[in-house]
Amino acid sequence: MNGEQEALLQGFFTHCLASGYRRKTANWMLRNVKRYFEYLADRGLKPEDARPADAESFQGYLVETGRLDGKPYGEGSIACFIKAASAFYEFLKSMKKVIANPFKAIVRIKVKKKLPRNFLKEAEMNLLLQALGRFDEAKSVKEAVRRYKTHLVAELLYSTGLRIREAARLTPADIDFERGTVLVEEGKGGFRRDCFLNEYARDILKLYADELRSLTENGLSNCTLLFGSSEDALGKMMNQELRRSCRDLKLKTITSHGFRHSLGVHLLRSGCDIRHIQEILGHRRLKNTEIYTRVDKEDLKSVLDACHPRRFAHSHENPE
Repeated sequence: MNGEQEALLQGFFTHCLASGYRRKTANWMLRNVKRYFEYLADRGLKPEDARPADAESFQGYLVETGRLDGKPYGEGSIACFIKAASAFYEFLKSMKKVIANPFKAIVRIKVKKKLPRNFLKEAEMNLLLQALGRFDEAKSVKEAVRRYKTHLVAELLYSTGLRIREAARLTPADIDFERGTVLVEEGKGGFRRDCFLNEYARDILKLYADELRSLTENGLSNCTLLFGSSEDALGKMMNQELRRSCRDLKLKTITSHGFRHSLGVHLLRSGCDIRHIQEILGHRRLKNTEIYTRVDKEDLKSVLDACHPRRFAHSHENPE
């Protein structure tokens, strides 16, 4: 890779950050574009030389070559490569280095939406939240504070459907305890929305904000934030505590994002209208919410066992 290409990639990385992407996402996009550069180099092409046929061929290249460990790429991974390459050409267009984006003219690989596995059933979630609430059983003050904060954030996430990065960015001023609402200023897509607290989540957060926050956040670098931690730090702490608690309870391990998925699934199962769920989760498009309408095989078997006509016929038979 020559100096000009290195400069382009650095410019693209800076452009991603300026466009609002997190550094982690910008790094991911940069890695994917580097793979595209490898594809171009194999064909003796520069980025500005690529045509729609070359962009189309890139998908086939990813299927044929696969990952570095020899395993094939999944449809989702290939779609991510194409998304990053397309974003790179939008950057080149803004720099007047190309006229058109060749990836806009191709038929992209279709990715089947699957029901997220990162969620717990209602009874399992209740067990987990109860266990997280027993933070006073910790063996040290430091451990108790970690578990207390995990308890707070878990109840917040499950009540509102917030993403962990949205929770990490909250300030005390974002919560209206009288109305029981949380204002999310910078959700995914950069728009604002109100989220709603259940009574329990509102009460424990008010106690924390009014009386305990100054104690638990003492000495932290960013005390303007409600939980006093960056997104990465808060997410890491949550996932570590969730891994430990799920293991102790012999539950499937979920991450902090599992509360959001669990809320979507549980609301749907309880009969909540899907458009209301869309508003609660802050989905811009209904199709992102419709993923929760998919049932897994275990659910389907349970319904069949409970509702099949032969079950009722058999239950009314009188054995001799």
